[in-house]
Amino acid sequence: MDSYWESMVEATGNSYESGAGVEYDDLPLSDEPLYLLGHAYSTKHDREDIRLDHLSRLWVTYRRDFSPIGGSEGPKTDKGWGCMLRCGQMMLAEAIVRVKLGRAWRWSGESFANDTTYRDILRLFEDNKAAPFSIHQIASMGVSDGKPVGQWFGPNTVAQAIRKLSAFDQFANLLVHVALDNTVIIDDLKALLRSSADSKALLLFVPLRLGLSDLNQQYVPALKRCLEMPQSLGIIGGKPNHAHYFIGYQGNELYYLDPHTTQDCAVIGPAVSGVAAAAAASGSPPPPDASYHCPSLRRMPFARLDPSLAVGFVCANEAQLDDLCASLVRRMVQQFDLPLFEVHQTRPSHWPAFEPYTLASQIKFDQQEDEEDDNYVLL
Repeated sequence: MDSYWESMVEATGNSYESGAGVEYDDLPLSDEPLYLLGHAYSTKHDREDIRLDHLSRLWVTYRRDFSPIGGSEGPKTDKGWGCMLRCGQMMLAEAIVRVKLGRAWRWSGESFANDTTYRDILRLFEDNKAAPFSIHQIASMGVSDGKPVGQWFGPNTVAQAIRKLSAFDQFANLLVHVALDNTVIIDDLKALLRSSADSKALLLFVPLRLGLSDLNQQYVPALKRCLEMPQSLGIIGGKPNHAHYFIGYQGNELYYLDPHTTQDCAVIGPAVSGVAAAAAASGSPPPPDASYHCPSLRRMPFARLDPSLAVGFVCANEAQLDDLCASLVRRMVQQFDLPLFEVHQTRPSHWPAFEPYTLASQIKFDQQEDEEDDNYVLL
C-alpha cells in the first residue's frame, strides 16, 4: 500500500465490516483501464490518483442511535433494511458534489474545516428529519407510497422518493427525472430543464431489470459503456439486505461502495480549524465527516450483479445533456443488439403529454408508475 494512501486511511479512522463471501482487495495491476465514474485510469501508473478519487466519494452507510423515524416508537437504526436508501443517497450526493464542487474535487482531512460548500452538502444527508435528503425523509416519503418505515425499497422506489424530495430543496439546484418503461425521451428532459426559472442541473435515473433472478450477461457491455461516460453517476442495485453503489469497473469486475457497515450517527457540527491534525496528534476521534469517506476499495464480478438496478447520470446544462444523449445513442443503442434502454427524441404517440414536475405534483405519488418500473423485466 502506498504511503500517501496510508496517511489518508489514517485520516478517516474507518474500516469496513467484513462481509461473508465478498471479495475485496487492493488495486490489481492490469493493462486494462479502470473507469471510475467516467474517468479512465491505469492501475499501473495512477494508483494514488485512483485511491484518492475513490476516497473522495461520499460513503453513506447504515447508522445507529439516530432520532426515531416516524415517531417515538420508530427505528433508531436502518441496519438490515436501509441499504438501498443509502445507495440512493450516495448517488444523489455524487450528483450534488459534481454540480457544486466539480468532478476534480478531492477530499482531505481539512476539507471539513475549510470548505463551506462541502459541509453544506454533508448536512443534506444528516440522519435527522430536518435534513432534506436524510434517511428519515426518504423513508417517510415511502409511507405515502404504502411502504412502512423499515421496509426495503427497490432502486426505482428510491429514485422516485428522491425525485419528489428534490422539489423541496433549494441548495442542491437539481432537477430529478426518473425514466419510464426503459425509455429516455430527449424532449422531456429538455422541457424539464427549461421549466425552471433558474439554471439547474439534471439528475437522470434509469431504473431497469436486466433478467429474472440473475443478470443477463448480454447486458454487461452496455453497462460498461454507461460507466465510461463523463456524465455517469454509476449504478445502484441489489436485493434486500444486499444493495451496493457501483462506481466503476475494470475488465469483468465492478468497483463499489458498500453501505453495510454500521456506524454511529454523525452530527455535522461547525467547522473547527486544524481539527484533523489535532485529532491525529492527540489520538482522539477524527472529524465527523471522516465517517463519510471509505478507505477500502471493493470489487466483485459483473456476474454477481443483481438484475434489479438503476443507472444514473448528471448533466450540468443542456449542452451536457445533448452530449450524453448523443453518446448513449452512438455508443450503446446503436452498438448492441440488447441496449439497456431506448433513447428517443419524442414521446411515443400512445403516451400522455409530458408535464414538468411542480412542487404540487412531486408530493403526489404515482402508484402505477412505481409499480410498473419495479416489476418490468428485460430478458
